[in-house]
Amino acid sequence: MHHFIYPEKDTFITNHQGLEKKNFGLDEILQVGTINSPRPYLSETKEYFYKNEILTGRVESFTGNFEGSFYGEALFATGSIIGENLSFTSSYFKGIIDSVPVEISGNIEGSEISGMISGSIIAPDFIEKFDGELVRINGCLQGTGSGVDVRTEKNWKVVNSQYVYRSLLKFNLNKISESIANGEITDPKFYLNIKICNEFQLPLEYTIYASPISKDWDKGIGYLSDGGSDRGANWIYRDKNDGIKWNDTILTGPKSAINFIDNPELLPVVFGYGGGTWHLEDTCKQDFSQQSADVRMDVTPIVMKWISGEIPNYGFIVYCSDELVGTAYGCLLYTSDAADDLLCVDLGGRRIIKKKKQNTPNYNTRLIIINKTS
Repeated sequence: MHHFIYPEKDTFITNHQGLEKKNFGLDEILQVGTINSPRPYLSETKEYFYKNEILTGRVESFTGNFEGSFYGEALFATGSIIGENLSFTSSYFKGIIDSVPVEISGNIEGSEISGMISGSIIAPDFIEKFDGELVRINGCLQGTGSGVDVRTEKNWKVVNSQYVYRSLLKFNLNKISESIANGEITDPKFYLNIKICNEFQLPLEYTIYASPISKDWDKGIGYLSDGGSDRGANWIYRDKNDGIKWNDTILTGPKSAINFIDNPELLPVVFGYGGGTWHLEDTCKQDFSQQSADVRMDVTPIVMKWISGEIPNYGFIVYCSDELVGTAYGCLLYTSDAADDLLCVDLGGRRIIKKKKQNTPNYNTRLIIINKTS
């Protein structure tokens, strides 16, 4: 038994300059990938790096390892101190003050002090001997250190900015749910198939991800060939231009690579740049290593949560690992609608009517549901 069910809606969205507020819901080709572009900008600060160097004088915001004497204010410090006639403030001190063992925080004074500090520190006068780590200290150092001092000093820098392409796809699963409920389909497996029509600058190893979208969105009526439409989801808005934003605060323009897969606490930062919102914990993936770029991804965990009603079905958002590391590649994605021999229900995407190679079938996106029973 083999059925084709086309997506209710699909589109791609991008933060590429001039296209952030445009929809491509009727375009025949979905795009996933990134364009990494060097971009000069005038920075308000400049970094000075040190490696086992003698430091003598003022620092504005030094972070690193240091051995010697210092005074000033540090956001954090951890290490040993020794000195005479000292007066400073620290979040935590454990040691000996005038021959008396103490463990205190706050103001610390004494004729002879030795011990360990941990936390913020304010030292208006020189602490004679320190050996440890300082974080963002503003003051004066006399000794040897390794680290970086960030100073208020304008200078030109070059950063690698990212323009990102993500694809949104939603399938109507009502008939599939009914078939599972009445026993026609039992113990199913769901696969998202995406055939690649074009790719460029692919690394030897990369990953394609699919996450369940967490907010509803509109397909729209735009074509890339005519500049896109103001109606439908785009990088900033999920319904129409100047409509409902994906996120309350949107940072426009290119962004740097952010590894939100390994560091999920950074996901709010990613959402702050626009480009959709999704449930990261339910993400599925497919790894590639020197092989065809065609995708056949097991998305059973996501689809079963939709069918059970655990999370609303707003569709998939498809993106690539280049967003995390910035290796400068991109893909144009669409899939074949040719039937296969599996006993399955096949949810297919719209047919492609342009950029089709000679002697090849039409293409679309599809979700395959394999029935394990005959």
